[in-house]
Amino acid sequence: MSALPAVFNTELLTGDLGCIDGAKMPEADWLQTVIYTHLFTNKRDAEQSEGGHWGDMFYDNSFGSLLWTLRREKLTQKTLSSARDICLDALNWLLKLDHVSALDVVVTRAGSRAMSIEVTATLSNNEPYNQVEEYSLDAA
Repeated sequence: MSALPAVFNTELLTGDLGCIDGAKMPEADWLQTVIYTHLFTNKRDAEQSEGGHWGDMFYDNSFGSLLWTLRREKLTQKTLSSARDICLDALNWLLKLDHVSALDVVVTRAGSRAMSIEVTATLSNNEPYNQVEEYSLDAA
């Protein structure tokens, strides 16, 4: 599948689109980019009519996740559970469109205001895939 990979600079805490040689990305690279963008792009909160990103003006359905809505929450077990549900909701389309045959998310505390999000999937060729990302409630 063709796509531009998302590249995250851990020193500057910024992300950008990268460039790769060739027209096709390996499936795992494509999936890494898709998971990253769908978890960390702010989806419009339909209940509160706020949030979202600039691309929402072109589409009827906002994509991304509602992780940003947790920014005012204390990092409790309830918040971690809500974050898991939000992540599963943001990535569920991968199952619906048969890009993966199984999907699970585990969210754990990674600091006083940070969480670790581990996404585990089974690719269409039955290979396991694992991706871990950190998310800070202060960055939301």
